[in-house]
Amino acid sequence: MNLQVESSLTPFDCTPQNSVNLPLDGVCSKRNAFSLLEPLRALQHPSLITSVYPLTIGGVRHEITKSLVLGKRAGGVPMRVSLFGGLDPGHTETISAVVKLLMLLTLGPSLSQDYAVFGYPLVHPGGFEDNKTPCELSPGELALRWKLDAEAHDALFFRAEFQRISPHGIITLRSTEKTNSLRAHVNSSVIAQDVVAPALRRLRTLVPVEADPVMIIPRDEAGRQARFLAGHLSPYPETQPWPFEIEIEVPAQATSEEKIQVLVLAILDILRSYRTFLCHGGEL
Repeated sequence: MNLQVESSLTPFDCTPQNSVNLPLDGVCSKRNAFSLLEPLRALQHPSLITSVYPLTIGGVRHEITKSLVLGKRAGGVPMRVSLFGGLDPGHTETISAVVKLLMLLTLGPSLSQDYAVFGYPLVHPGGFEDNKTPCELSPGELALRWKLDAEAHDALFFRAEFQRISPHGIITLRSTEKTNSLRAHVNSSVIAQDVVAPALRRLRTLVPVEADPVMIIPRDEAGRQARFLAGHLSPYPETQPWPFEIEIEVPAQATSEEKIQVLVLAILDILRSYRTFLCHGGEL
């Protein structure tokens, strides 16, 4: 059984499942949001380890699901990448996209080769409470809460994960009402130019893509400190070496199915291109 339950939680009933077909409802209740995790929790595979961590947030008990996909290695140390979804209240597309990506990477050895992918499909479970819609929830509420309370249990959990894993890269998927076209924020101009921008431009036939689809975010000490103090999902500012960061936003007017498809295709393309980039001696 690959599902590991931290603390005293009761293990889920795990049955083999190879399907990556997921519900495409973009707005749903907390119950339905958690149901999107079930295919991942049920999947048994020697390359996949899934764990559940209980957290109390604002007096409410929640669970954080974490999966590790260990790809086959051609040699050397695997590239450790942390992948996040479920930050934006009520928008489940990024949850579905991370779940689908983790399952595809597990079942497709060539896709995950040379990678160790740590996936967190639902970072902000409190944003998917029953009887609330995206219009009733602020897309920045998680960052605001972490900004006001740096000792929040979930903030401490994810920052401890960064310290323990020391990822080479962090990829965050976003879906809000404010984005009109596919775009990304990246903290490396080289990765932006050689990896991310080409991947996004290749999706122009599916959704609108910004003419200049990548914005560079600062990775110097001042920039890291500012993002941390603003409640951004990132390591402690003094972390060395600092990972590359990629945050992808999907256009609000796209359908849920289009958003999920675009996010999955973009990340698979980015992982493939980054592997090739490193093989050819690319440097950040």
